[in-house]
Amino acid sequence: MINNIIESIQKHQDRNAFYIKGRHYTYKDVGIKITDIKTALLPHLHTINPKHIGVIINEDFESYVSCISVLLCGYGYVPLNPLSPNERNFETIQQAEIKVILTSHKTENDIFYKDKGVNVIYTNDITKGELNLEFPSTNDLDPAYVIFTSGSTGKPKGTPLSRANLNAFLESVWLLNWKIDENDRFLQMSSMTFDMSILTFIIPLCVGACIYTVPEYEIKYMYGLQLMIEHEITFIAVVPSTLSFLKPYFGEISLSSIRYSLVCGEAFPIELAKLWQECAPSSQIINIYGPTEATVFTHSYVYKDGVNEKEYNNIMALGDLVKNIEGIILDDSGKEVSVGDKGELCISGTQLTGGYLLNPQKNAESFFEYNKDGMNKRFYRTGDIVFIDNENTYFYVGRKDTQVKIQGHRVELGDVEKNARDITKTEKTIAIALKNSMGNYYIHLFVQGNNILKAEIIEFLKGRIPYYMIPSKVTFLEIIPLNANGKVDKIALAKIAQSLENTI
Repeated sequence: MINNIIESIQKHQDRNAFYIKGRHYTYKDVGIKITDIKTALLPHLHTINPKHIGVIINEDFESYVSCISVLLCGYGYVPLNPLSPNERNFETIQQAEIKVILTSHKTENDIFYKDKGVNVIYTNDITKGELNLEFPSTNDLDPAYVIFTSGSTGKPKGTPLSRANLNAFLESVWLLNWKIDENDRFLQMSSMTFDMSILTFIIPLCVGACIYTVPEYEIKYMYGLQLMIEHEITFIAVVPSTLSFLKPYFGEISLSSIRYSLVCGEAFPIELAKLWQECAPSSQIINIYGPTEATVFTHSYVYKDGVNEKEYNNIMALGDLVKNIEGIILDDSGKEVSVGDKGELCISGTQLTGGYLLNPQKNAESFFEYNKDGMNKRFYRTGDIVFIDNENTYFYVGRKDTQVKIQGHRVELGDVEKNARDITKTEKTIAIALKNSMGNYYIHLFVQGNNILKAEIIEFLKGRIPYYMIPSKVTFLEIIPLNANGKVDKIALAKIAQSLENTI
């Protein structure tokens, strides 16, 4: 991976590497900026252990190149969302033991980080130097990046991926035989805090292609569509909800330049794939699936003709395992199920993380040893209920726990509840995930009693959790319904939510 990126810079210096906010940047621009950031980092590297460096993701040229420079220096980048509350980001900084942060420009938040003892380097202030692509040798065990997702305890959960994990993933991708090269134009819509960005950030740099990014202040799906049309994008990777937002415009969309449409992050309805194929007739539509813990994706399914598709409940199959992943499906007693029977998907392989940062309890819950084919192997419990057919194709059924995908981001509803309870002051504060009329998930928060205003709850949560975890609706009930087992009756809550929708 490191060599591929360096070779792209050396070979394609005059070709465009990025298109950001209306401006092109060449591979030479990338190389020089990488050199400058490396020079600025060198005095700090001996103080950094573990080898994690924070990068404030301002969705600009410096943000992207900072991540590359950190990688080439032999360290792992930790993307930090500038829109997240300071305390949330500092929790991430503490868990990853970050001593240095790279950011493109000064903000009032910098004082907060500096007061906590973190060095802040401003990449746009670094003096421009000469191109120098000599970097230290790296070890497969060195970190590549750390992605933080929602945690059920109310604190973000850090998943570190090593260079070995990332290289194994890239090998799996190359073996899928996608025909991509320096002539391709990739649409980069995903935040760098979301590991799907690896598909449209690292991969194009490895082949010398150009990356077209969507600014953080734009309406992503509309700006993305504009880029697809005006720049004849050839490769996209989006969550199904992005395509759902575009549905009102499908009759007017004609995107003959797109050759690959990768869809991931949420269940992908077959009907939505049919409609998108009409918009992008030359595109190969590929449904990909996989948890952050196994480096971006573990399964892929190529959409065919819309007629002879593999699907379950009108949701496209997850597909087959990629090269460097092994999967088993276990029942509640921990035994492998037969073909066609449902159970929890557990995965193993060289793409699998070594475990969560500073979280032994969660590691013990999520990872386990299992004897497979006479060998003890380490597996991860995905929490997804699946089954396979006679051709070893995997099908998604649903979640085993309360984890859901909101706008492609993985969210623990317990995280939302924990933070909301800090303001409602009642344990009877319950979050459920529901689908809206466009088929996208949203969070509905129910609170027993009414001693606080809805606006107060939302305003409080804006300072505690990321935007995509903020409930879209808050409803107060005199009594939260319970089932026969004395547990919260979430089916009843869903019916209440539906009845409220019907009265609007």
